[in-house]
Amino acid sequence: MAETARVVPLRAQATPHRAKVLGGFRLTLPDGADATPRARKTRALLAFLLVTRQAWTRERLANLLWSDRADEQAKASLRQALYELRDLTAGPDPLLVVKRDEVAARSDACQLDLDRLLDLARAGEVGLLAQGLTGAQLTLLADLDGAGRDFDEWLTWERFQAREKLLGASVEAGQAALAGGRFAEVRKLAETLEGLDPLSEPAARLGLAADRAAGDLSALHRRYDRFARRLKADLAVEPSAETQALLKRAAPRPAASEAEPAANPGLTRRRIWPWLAAAALVLVLAAAWGWSRWTALPASPSVAVLPFKAAGVGPQDVYFGTGVAEAVLDLLGRDADLKVVGSGSARLLASAADPLQAARRLGVDYLLRGETRAGGGRTSVSAHLVRVRDGRTVWHGLYQRPAEDIFAVQNAIAAAAAQALGARVAPRANPHLTTRPEVYDRYLQARSLARERRTAPLLEAHRLLLEAAALDPDYAPAFANLAQVTMLLADHPTSYGDIPIPQAQAEARRYARRALELAPDLGDAYAAYGLISLSDAQSLPFYARAVALEPQRPDYHRWLAQAYSAVGREADALAEYQRAAALDPLLWLSMDHLVGQLSFMGRTDEAAAVVERFARVSNDPHGVARVQAALAGQQGRLAAFLRLTEAASKRWPAERTLTADLAKAWLILGERERAARVLPQREVIGRLALLGDTEGLAREARRMGPTFWQTEPGYWDFADGLVQGGHGAVLLQLYDAEFDSVADFYARAPSKALPTGPALIAALNEAGRRAEATALASQLLKRLDEDVRAGMDPGHAAYDRAAVLALTGRPDDAVAQLEAAVRGSWVNMAWMPSRLSDRLAFRGLRGDRRLAAVQGELDAKVNQQRGLLGLPALPK
Repeated sequence: MAETARVVPLRAQATPHRAKVLGGFRLTLPDGADATPRARKTRALLAFLLVTRQAWTRERLANLLWSDRADEQAKASLRQALYELRDLTAGPDPLLVVKRDEVAARSDACQLDLDRLLDLARAGEVGLLAQGLTGAQLTLLADLDGAGRDFDEWLTWERFQAREKLLGASVEAGQAALAGGRFAEVRKLAETLEGLDPLSEPAARLGLAADRAAGDLSALHRRYDRFARRLKADLAVEPSAETQALLKRAAPRPAASEAEPAANPGLTRRRIWPWLAAAALVLVLAAAWGWSRWTALPASPSVAVLPFKAAGVGPQDVYFGTGVAEAVLDLLGRDADLKVVGSGSARLLASAADPLQAARRLGVDYLLRGETRAGGGRTSVSAHLVRVRDGRTVWHGLYQRPAEDIFAVQNAIAAAAAQALGARVAPRANPHLTTRPEVYDRYLQARSLARERRTAPLLEAHRLLLEAAALDPDYAPAFANLAQVTMLLADHPTSYGDIPIPQAQAEARRYARRALELAPDLGDAYAAYGLISLSDAQSLPFYARAVALEPQRPDYHRWLAQAYSAVGREADALAEYQRAAALDPLLWLSMDHLVGQLSFMGRTDEAAAVVERFARVSNDPHGVARVQAALAGQQGRLAAFLRLTEAASKRWPAERTLTADLAKAWLILGERERAARVLPQREVIGRLALLGDTEGLAREARRMGPTFWQTEPGYWDFADGLVQGGHGAVLLQLYDAEFDSVADFYARAPSKALPTGPALIAALNEAGRRAEATALASQLLKRLDEDVRAGMDPGHAAYDRAAVLALTGRPDDAVAQLEAAVRGSWVNMAWMPSRLSDRLAFRGLRGDRRLAAVQGELDAKVNQQRGLLGLPALPK
């Protein structure tokens, strides 16, 4: 076994080293002397050890900074760097402990500037915190980019976590101080945070709340206007619903005479009229865009780029025409002054019997149509910009060029159309965004296939993108899309393929890294990085960057919303889903997510209104059925859900999510065997769970190892099945191998793993680790409370809360929560085993009359749905 670097305690009389990690890196010795290494990679090595605060093997450190060298060369480089740090390993109180196989920094021998700020936040010292943050940088190790490929990747994740941690702790400290009436200090802190991150909504909300509490409504409105202008200028969006609510709850905007000196009445009037005119314009544009109440994106002028018609009839001709149109759409979407309808809705508009009439019904101002012809090494593209109101062509162009000039043609069309609409689109100058015709053909086909989100098209897209990347290893979009498609083909329960998750992540990371190397401002590359962690907390900075680069891509907004939801920011998630729905108002997938989020937050009436509007404007009956099914499932109308979903499954028989949804619905209704028949053989975990094969579940869990925590183990109650079947020790082995403590689990576990909490509590109790079980239960209840405060419907949390309470010896509270659950989101508690008293969490409540009453209510709801399907009632 390798020798471990032993970290000895710092002597009481020793003065620690000090390290500056926010902004540029600098190390100061206890006597105040500067000890920052001169060599860049040596600085990076030292900074990595200080920030991570754990022992690392020499092999890992060599790969971190010298992965571009042969193994022996990398090891020699590491030895040289450690030699340069030799002074930090000497003396009675060394900063570094270097062993034969491992290296570590002694965390108690060094104070980081980041830690000092976090300590001030935790202590509630908001005045000192504001002083410390004044003039600070939030970018971790800002001068160490490019130190090494793996180091850069680590630094990207770590920067986000450090920034979020510091901002989050600062906002929490401000909220606590606000509750204590320290308004002036909180306003100062909010102003400092605004200077550090002008686009941070939590910081903006803190300032707005402080202004409101202090009674300074003029400052509140100024702060809101400032923030809204920045969001519009940088991201082409407006504040989230939660932020807008702070403004709405305040008193009306003070008159200008209250905010301006009385000696300048003329100036006051001049300032009022532009605001009144702007407000009138916003109202007019909002009325023109019928869906604008779901979003605050710029409403005028709006344009839909319809798929360009192809002169040929072959599939490649069709893909080429569609691809050229989508490229023009993406270029137009980079201009914040235009509202560009998403490609999904554009395709549906084009398929309508009367596209102009459909566009009028949707509130779109212009249609961009075109035709393509390719052959003989040349390309001909014609384009027409049509005003929807009267059907008049306001601009048209014809471009006949060599095939390799297609990118210039796309840029020219976008620029000319934008100019006709009073906007401006700058062409992309990066040579890695262009390629040869044979590569572009494959890329366009793959991109179109990938949008179908089904297994067979995704596999074909994967093949085509591999070919494109091999033909042109310098074409960044091919690598970015290849990374995305690879993750969509992972064997995660919510993906569509069979590639093992670790393999998919490793391949996708390699492709995404290549894309970013070639095109640092490519939104698809950042979106690909976000998908690698399966839309968890680590995805946030990448999706946010993708949205900032291309704010009119609906898929980016949907993915950002999923990441927000993963960290409990439900209001922000809803705002992003709303933006996606506004950008792609005819695409059922956008509406499906919006309906789900509204329902999750208990806003079922709004969800129903969304479905009603979508059915009214959509010309896609299959899409309408999918959205109606989503609402029916959320409302507990499982009979309707099954009818609608089975109809969709007949159209897309191999779609993974559909078969899983069907299986779950049949299981809830007590039809376990039918559910197992619906689920295909490749759904190993689901089938084992349905068949009650706990030995098989244990075998699969051991095989997965650390991957278990990334596979959404709550999806088929994987963890519950292990403990229920007597394999709690297997779950604990996985837990102990991955996490150091309960705090570590809640700090590092993917959000998809958190539903395993009740099963872990039960397993810890069975193993006699009751203190850990109690700590885990406390953390889980805290997380549920936070989720409810963030917007989750309390009914959704009731069943999970009941399970934790029952496992920790609070039967009365547990039953009360079950009573709330069965009268609210009862579908969440109708699962296997069908009897509540047979479930892991509630076995201790057997014989409790109140539990029997809850069971009776649950059975009545299940049997009602069974009756609607012509099935007999389940026996009692």
